[in-house]
Amino acid sequence: MLKWIRRGILLSLIALIGLACLLIPDRVNPSDQLQQVQTEMSLASLVQDLSADQIDLTSQTATIRLRTGRFNQYLKSLIGQLGSRPLNETAYSLEGDYLRLQTPVQLGPIESKLDMEFSVSVVNQHLVLRAVHARLGKMPLPTSLVLSLIKGQLIKGNPDLVVDQSDIQLSLTSRPFEIREVSITDGEATFVIGLQTN
Repeated sequence: MLKWIRRGILLSLIALIGLACLLIPDRVNPSDQLQQVQTEMSLASLVQDLSADQIDLTSQTATIRLRTGRFNQYLKSLIGQLGSRPLNETAYSLEGDYLRLQTPVQLGPIESKLDMEFSVSVVNQHLVLRAVHARLGKMPLPTSLVLSLIKGQLIKGNPDLVVDQSDIQLSLTSRPFEIREVSITDGEATFVIGLQTN
């Protein structure tokens, strides 16, 4: 009887390892990583390129809409200031109503990726990324577990970055313009910016 129990445990363990090997392997396309974006675009240059219909003079705000390519150019200038290697090796895209991040992960000999989707908002001059979905390769994971695991890597040497159980927050107080609102709809990011500089 003990022999059958051992075999059952061993077969279960082998099946679990085999399932993990099938679900976890995946990789981030290197050409999609932020470090491959050639040009940076600052918020100031985006504001300079505005047309008259994008500026509301009564509220002194401007509305900027960006698709994935231009969004990555702006993100490169924003993240480049942080100097974080994991953030530069991540692929960012706007998909539906979410910001999708794909980060390469090495699990021993297995190359995989951490694939997360975030909703985006601005609260008290902080860009707030609220984790909605997380996967390791094709395997779903709890977002709170993933954020607690990557917290140390993200905030190391980055005082403008805060990570808690469900959010990643980036301080926007040192930026030349006040970002009042950010939303993502149908793969397009919309920024509402106050035109009075600090």
